Amino acid sequence: MDDPDDQKDVMQSVAENLIKHLPTIKGLPDKAVAAYIAYAVRNTAINYYKATEQRKKRFVSLDDEEVARQVNREFQDTSVEELILFKSRISQLKEIWHELPEEDQILLEGKYIWEFSDKELAEDFGCKPDSIRMKLTRARRRALQYLSEKEEV
Repeated sequence: MDDPDDQKDVMQSVAENLIKHLPTIKGLPDKAVAAYIAYAVRNTAINYYKATEQRKKRFVSLDDEEVARQVNREFQDTSVEELILFKSRISQLKEIWHELPEEDQILLEGKYIWEFSDKELAEDFGCKPDSIRMKLTRARRRALQYLSEKEEV
């Protein structure tokens, strides 16, 4: 895995699982412990990758024309001023959108466009709802950082 955040998430999951199985691990010979840990890391990474691929199939992009039409229908009864402000914000977001990591895009779309709960997102990402909250925090921070950098230029 190339993404440091993905690496952290996998290792956090591995650590949690190893702690759960600590009594079993303590009873193993030293060589078996090393193999057990390597196996746990490998399988967790594979499962994480599979979950990521499943997410990609489930979510659509903000660039999709049908999504744009749906958003326009949602704002039919909005005042002109609010609509202009909203479109301005969307325009700024579109400028930096492709700079965000794909996972951030999927998380932010899932949470704010499709209104999935943390629990639903956690199922898609193969982690706990608390982990989703942290992932969302990181994603929002990165988006804000990119937007801030764009304004400074």
